[in-house]
Amino acid sequence: MRQEDTNMSKRFGFTLQKKDSVGYHSDQNLILSESCFREQEINFYREVGTYEELLEEERQARKTLEEQMAVKLTTHVRKGFSSGLQVWKPGVLLGLRSFRVEELQVWSSGVSSRLRSCRWKSDSVVRLPPGPYSLPIIGNIFELGEKPHISLASLSKTYGGLMTLKLGSVITIVVSSPEFAKEILLKHDLSFSSRSVLDTGRTVNHHLFSMIWLPVGDQWRRLRRISKEHLFSVQQLDAGQPLRREKIQKLLDYVHECFTSRKPINIGRAAFTTSLNVLSNFIFSTDIARYDSHESQEFKDAVSALADVIGKPNLADFFPLLKPFDPQGLLREANVYVEKLMAILDRMIDQRVQASAKSSAAGANSSTNDVLDLLLDLSRKNESGFSRNNILHLLFDLFTAATDTTTSTLEWAMAELVHNPEKMLKARSELEEITGKDAVIIEESDICSLIRKFDWELEGETRPEDMDMSERFGITLHKNVPLVAIPIKI
Repeated sequence: MRQEDTNMSKRFGFTLQKKDSVGYHSDQNLILSESCFREQEINFYREVGTYEELLEEERQARKTLEEQMAVKLTTHVRKGFSSGLQVWKPGVLLGLRSFRVEELQVWSSGVSSRLRSCRWKSDSVVRLPPGPYSLPIIGNIFELGEKPHISLASLSKTYGGLMTLKLGSVITIVVSSPEFAKEILLKHDLSFSSRSVLDTGRTVNHHLFSMIWLPVGDQWRRLRRISKEHLFSVQQLDAGQPLRREKIQKLLDYVHECFTSRKPINIGRAAFTTSLNVLSNFIFSTDIARYDSHESQEFKDAVSALADVIGKPNLADFFPLLKPFDPQGLLREANVYVEKLMAILDRMIDQRVQASAKSSAAGANSSTNDVLDLLLDLSRKNESGFSRNNILHLLFDLFTAATDTTTSTLEWAMAELVHNPEKMLKARSELEEITGKDAVIIEESDICSLIRKFDWELEGETRPEDMDMSERFGITLHKNVPLVAIPIKI
């Protein structure tokens, strides 16, 4: 091994291998490996440029790297790599916002490969994972198509579980294999936990208060701790069990009414109302909506539309210089839905604050000991700067995330069962084996209750095999055509 090789391996923790093991490529590209994770040595090889380029860069960066390597490595990982983390089904998109990074740590296969002095210059280009050819300026934007999750799945079959896309001016690493995703999201979740904020995520400055968009830091940890202790603790979840069963029973009562009148049910809307009322009772101790009510439909439409808007590929995200112009009008559209939802939640908080003020003036205690009361108490104590504005944005995250995902999941599950009658019969048979055919215990699962007590018939003369099972892309995947069916009591 030459002296330059020895110096470089000592400085960067790499082991240079010879031709007979893995060695150099015919174009003299350098392949590096590193030992890590205590007693286990894992070799990871990545092409990072020609041998001569690495030596030249090593000489130039020798002094500064000795002083700053340890500190800057972690800092620049978060700023340069993990700030671009986005999740698009079926892959994880890691947006490399900038190549002007002194050190960039790329986690892959359980090994950190330190890529040094990564500058976007013609004489020193980082060799990224393979990917499709990118067009000038626009890159691979057209490769995404109308359904990016399907396009990415197709591309991964050609280029592998780790591939590169250039989306406008943003270089993106797409991770679509379970192994790579596990390394990033489980073993190194802290390094990649911060997301780059989508342009539509900046509505009403939500990104400054939201646990979804905040970078890992004191404010994010405070919100996480409050959520863990006051919202999702074991005591809170156990205390909410009777409430969840009560709401499932109301759903079954509504379905029975529709069976009696032979009225078709919009499954997604009914599931949304149930989820919305479970959450609103948990937080506000009251129902926000009723089945077939205008309020329920208005709230659902706003949440679904917002998810669709945020999920649309946005030119302002691909070309940051366009953000002030909002070329597709997505930010303006998102503002409409966010302000509508915020107004509903703000009104609920106002009503509680006014009721508490009146009770205090009368010397009475009006506390309901629900989640809102707990959060308002924290706000009054000014615990670490937790204000009413923080409460509003936290509730916004809870309602938009919990209701939309639950609704979409249940609607797709019911659609698949109705579309495949033999699967419906098998699922019902398995439930009867567990609960008994005449069981009257109401469990906390919407889907189990709906298939155990009712069969389902499509409107008109539509056959199950002719159902429209197409999807609409967004933050969550919604059915393109809502599932509407008539319940038949078993």
